[in-house]
Amino acid sequence: MGFGGLMSGMAGSVLTGMLDAALADDNVKTSPIPSFIFEVAFYKSLKEAPIKIPEKANPGQALLNGLTGALPSSSLFGGGSSEVTDMNDPGKFSWEKSFIEISGLEFGFETDPKSEGGNNYQITLPKQMKNQNLTLKRLVRPIVMKSKKGEALKSMKEPTTWNEWIDHSLGAASLWNYKIIPMVVQINLMHPNLQDRGKPYILLSINLEEAYPIKVSYGTLSSSSEDLLTQEIEIAYRSIQYFSMT
Repeated sequence: MGFGGLMSGMAGSVLTGMLDAALADDNVKTSPIPSFIFEVAFYKSLKEAPIKIPEKANPGQALLNGLTGALPSSSLFGGGSSEVTDMNDPGKFSWEKSFIEISGLEFGFETDPKSEGGNNYQITLPKQMKNQNLTLKRLVRPIVMKSKKGEALKSMKEPTTWNEWIDHSLGAASLWNYKIIPMVVQINLMHPNLQDRGKPYILLSINLEEAYPIKVSYGTLSSSSEDLLTQEIEIAYRSIQYFSMT
């Protein structure tokens, strides 16, 4: 990126940031939530992943966000890391939380139709709750494919990466010599422009309780294709909760 392009990008980001600050309240409360900026992580419990309501944006913070947001990904000041894989801070970038697609966000209850004598209409009675399994899709990167094996999996008290959790659950289901570890899967949807303390503004948090992976699959390998390799993780869960951050 040339100097002129960098300055132009900074100016545009500053103006966008100041406009976001001026319209922050209206944007957060009334704008439709975008479906293309999100993160997915898992935690032992909701207490370990507190999502706080962000403070109101101010012009000073928006100005700073605009300046830093215009910098190239390899920062001129050498800050940041390209190998962030922890999931401890909601809203903070991590390769472990980076997914390209989520499907299966469906939940409801089953019904039982009954016919009653002397009545031409059926009566529909509610039955138990039913959830569809969630499917997470991400690009395969060497940094996220690390996992413990063998004895380390058996002695694991809590997985720290998606692949560790997958290996532990599948190993537990096949060998029955250690327990499946249920966790809380958290999906955070964020605004593309608004930021809170330098992190994307979380608009909606979706929590799947007592969740665990039940299947993993990979994209087709083909020497005649230029597609990127993907990994799909299927998650079963008991219940779902939504939290609006506005």
